[in-house]
Amino acid sequence: MIETIFIIAIGLMGGVAVGTQAPIAGAMGQRIGGASSSLIVHLGGTVASLLLLIARRGEQIEEWPTLPWYMPGCGAFGLATRALDPGRIAALILLFAGAYLMVR
Repeated sequence: MIETIFIIAIGLMGGVAVGTQAPIAGAMGQRIGGASSSLIVHLGGTVASLLLLIARRGEQIEEWPTLPWYMPGCGAFGLATRALDPGRIAALILLFAGAYLMVR
């Protein structure tokens, strides 16, 4: 029961964090600049990831040199391709329409 409550609490905190990240980063970017804001956000993520890695006793971090060359850069190579069907085209149009409506 406690584990379930803990998982739900983490999910709720994650949802709040995702919802507040963009406006906070945007406001920070307006005050100190986009590149500075990006650096601070990524340093915060680095610190949080490092603490989690320490808590997990390093997982298998020593194996990172064995990863393919594109993985440290978060490359998406080696994924299966998907056909461009009418449903995907409609989704793409809706995505662009939504983006246009958000920024106009």
